[in-house]
Amino acid sequence: MSDQLWHLSFRADPRALPLADAHYNRQSIGSPQFVPPGACVVLLTAAADALWVTSWPKAEYVQHAWAGAWMNSTFRNESPHLSSALILRAVAATRAIWPDVPPLGMVTFVDAGKTRRKRDPGRCYRRAGFKHVGFTQGGLYAFQLPPAAMPPPDDAIGSTPPMFREGRMSRVSALQRDGLLLAIDPGYTQSAWIEYDAGRPTAFDIAPNHDLLDVIHQTSAHRLAIESVASYGMAVGAEVFETCVWAGRFIQQWVAAGRDESTIRRVYRREVKLHLCGSMRAKDPNVRAALIDRYGPGKEKAIGLKASPGPLYGIRADVWAALAVAVTATETAAA
Repeated sequence: MSDQLWHLSFRADPRALPLADAHYNRQSIGSPQFVPPGACVVLLTAAADALWVTSWPKAEYVQHAWAGAWMNSTFRNESPHLSSALILRAVAATRAIWPDVPPLGMVTFVDAGKTRRKRDPGRCYRRAGFKHVGFTQGGLYAFQLPPAAMPPPDDAIGSTPPMFREGRMSRVSALQRDGLLLAIDPGYTQSAWIEYDAGRPTAFDIAPNHDLLDVIHQTSAHRLAIESVASYGMAVGAEVFETCVWAGRFIQQWVAAGRDESTIRRVYRREVKLHLCGSMRAKDPNVRAALIDRYGPGKEKAIGLKASPGPLYGIRADVWAALAVAVTATETAAA
């Protein structure tokens, strides 16, 4: 019988936010998401007193010496369990989700100046089998666990629902399916984006346009859907033209990252209205209601509460429009 302690979570789990906010590498305290864009495994204990994140950034997008390795980007333990035991079980849970272990295994970086003073920084990682293999350019301790030293795969508790499968079962299988979709609702200064997989949102945010360029470069998505502007014979302001410029820049960034133009889908607002609401007269509240119906019925099931979040929990403002683009692009492509 498994002695697994971790439950599978997701990158915007509200129960994990206090732990994420308490971690020393947290960039935006209070942000509903605490994981970088791209493939990830997020684990949380039953009492929400320990948090683990394994990220798998693409090798070409990282600058440290262990490009291609899994990276433990967050580990916070406030539970009674030994940290070394939690680390080993987290590695086992990661292996169960991603069977293809990269040749460089897993790495993590420790800032000795922001952890409790010890004779040997990263002690819990050392006890779990990680070895100190050098330093990053910024002076962080680098620890590595090679594949041969990893524990066997062990499923995290609750690891079957597809809405929590944030990443690749393997690099090969990801390329053999349509996979993750990045959908964007562009604006003239900031834009809403959402990563959408297996019919569910897995990550989303509203970001300044310059920051979204980085998201597009780093995402593990295989397809891009972006809302495009159409002419209806009416005068428009400078903001609309600036939005068109940014939409073009987002598409350019997608292609510059080595992706084929055939993976891009331009979606017009009229398509969204007709697909989701069946009428060109539909307004934003009608589109939002249609999306809630798809994941409901009712807000209680579709959105839920902090203690029992639904698949649309945390979606706000223009992210609803990005979700509408994602749903329309996915469902009309399958039609």
